[in-house]
Amino acid sequence: MKQKGIPADGSVFLVPLSTRGFCIGVLVRADGKGRAYGAFFGKRVAVASEVDVAGLKLQDAALCCRFGDHGLHTQRWAVIGSIPDWDASPWPIPKFARRHDNPAMRYVTEYDDELNFLSESLVQASEAQDFPEDAQLGSGLVEIRLDKLLR
Repeated sequence: MKQKGIPADGSVFLVPLSTRGFCIGVLVRADGKGRAYGAFFGKRVAVASEVDVAGLKLQDAALCCRFGDHGLHTQRWAVIGSIPDWDASPWPIPKFARRHDNPAMRYVTEYDDELNFLSESLVQASEAQDFPEDAQLGSGLVEIRLDKLLR
């Protein structure tokens, strides 16, 4: 059963940061069951009117990650709009990487557009160095990471 209150893909929202202001987020995918993938942008803002929704591009994101949708579900992360004419194709789900016991290796995981596991492979660490971390972060941890990242 899908959760009520989860915004549509392409929604733009504000993530509160503990030191000051907000980080801008874009909901790239959500399965309505607690799993989401999003892009977070590096400019702190004080109010929603500072956000250029139409100017948000995936390549400008400071952090892209899988996360739990609690912040969106509870509306702690306030939705302020959506990407005009949302098209998911310029916002693909990337491959993700996680550590292996051998520091020279990484596990690489692929997920489908509904955030379901597709496959996993073992590659040289150098092949996966630009992939986001393969972990689903809680919304509170996302807030902490963003606050540290944007200092």
